[in-house]
Amino acid sequence: MQRHIGQCNRPYRDHVTCLVNTEELVVVELSGIVDPEYLSKCRSSSFKLLGIETDEPVMQLGSYIFTGQHKNMLGTAVIFEKTNNQDQGKENLQWRFKCQTDKKMEMQRAHLKPKQTAQEASKSPQEGDVIPETQSQEPVAPT
Repeated sequence: MQRHIGQCNRPYRDHVTCLVNTEELVVVELSGIVDPEYLSKCRSSSFKLLGIETDEPVMQLGSYIFTGQHKNMLGTAVIFEKTNNQDQGKENLQWRFKCQTDKKMEMQRAHLKPKQTAQEASKSPQEGDVIPETQSQEPVAPT
């Protein structure tokens, strides 16, 4: 994502130097049957996120589909990133504060059904339709 920072009084062709690439991080909580090993093998090319700024975003991660919504967290999530400190002469792995948030996207696994053809849809009962009882069905008394 690119955003224009500050005022530029340069010609249009020079505005590129005023643009800064920014990175936005989102905390996502996945629910449902998800294999953690599968997720660790997923490539960024198999990831799609639609409608992130809508009330019900949709995410595809490999063959998994998730739907969800934005929520407030209980507490605060603190994000760190790995850094290599090579100033000390040897490689020293350290963690540097990246950001914090009290928001998250709660995503539940969605199971997709094949779309019915018009003919199948006309045969299957719709919500609110009255389904006649056949004579082989006997009413069940409440217990």
